[in-house]
Amino acid sequence: MYKTILEIKAECKKNNLKEVAYIQFKADNFDEKMSDAHTVWMKQIDGFNLNNTHSKIQGVEYKEIDDSCVNQIIDVYMKGYISKTDKKDLTKNEKMQIANLEKLQLGKEVNGYVTTAYIAYYSDEPIAMIVMLDNGEEAFVTKVSTIPVFRRKHIASSLIQYAVKKLRAKGVQNFMLCTDKYSAPEKVYAFNSFVEVSQAFAFD
Repeated sequence: MYKTILEIKAECKKNNLKEVAYIQFKADNFDEKMSDAHTVWMKQIDGFNLNNTHSKIQGVEYKEIDDSCVNQIIDVYMKGYISKTDKKDLTKNEKMQIANLEKLQLGKEVNGYVTTAYIAYYSDEPIAMIVMLDNGEEAFVTKVSTIPVFRRKHIASSLIQYAVKKLRAKGVQNFMLCTDKYSAPEKVYAFNSFVEVSQAFAFD
């Protein structure tokens, strides 16, 4: 697969074509795959380019957490990302997402990647979270969430920057993520120096 990707990249470059990711889906399961039709990959611009954004609320603390705080990650994720507070109300897919969070294995290397998680606290209560995967050189932002009442106060941005600085101190330089095109998260990431590097469209 990797060899094939390199061949495609070389062919695109030779013919001055923009690289694209093509995800096929059938009309009869459109709802299931619809999100794949407008997915965008973003990469943080190379270099030490953080804009040092600070939370608009005084007293917010940022911490890298371990497995003992996974329930806090789940709590913020449910409230901020899924907009639910009771696990009984979760859909089958949402239950799978929570099950994955319960098995994070923070700080441990699994298949060459280490998962780290960071939480923003206000009055000792978790209000925002971010999870990253890294292999020592590249990091992938996998989850970012803020409890609704604390949104639009630069908490997610300042937490992203805190996490990036922590990983950069460990030698990580490249930061990637995947999100929905024209979404609110895309705007947050763009504010934090992430730029689009590829986009997936559905043609059938």
